[in-house]
Amino acid sequence: MADPDLTIENLELWVLDRPYLDSELAWDRNWLDIKVKYKSEWSLIEFCMQIRVIEIQSFMESCETVNRLLDGEIQLECLESNISLNLRIDKQGQIKGDLIITQHPDIEKHEYEINIDQSYLPDIINQCKIILNKYPNIME
Repeated sequence: MADPDLTIENLELWVLDRPYLDSELAWDRNWLDIKVKYKSEWSLIEFCMQIRVIEIQSFMESCETVNRLLDGEIQLECLESNISLNLRIDKQGQIKGDLIITQHPDIEKHEYEINIDQSYLPDIINQCKIILNKYPNIME
């Protein structure tokens, strides 16, 4: 498989497709199929899910704000509850937070700590921009 479209420490996301491109509703056309992989020394989780373009855009914008101000929080919250990522930057530029991922939200969840620093943000922002250029938000 090709390199991931978005990497945040041990979390990797691949955008596979825009499954509802022929729908009459912009809401439907803005869903993306993604593959999620989290690999650490102790675990490996892989599954496919859907995410909305606006969720990637909102995540990117929060990364840009934190990168510019060196303060604040970064969140990736999805309507589908398969991923929840909440990060906070400290005064030394360290970014820490929690990742919750699950293929089956009603029966399981996996929680991990994310530890990166501000130097990772430009690459994360750039990766999001590439995704959004390839899959722009479709308006009505």
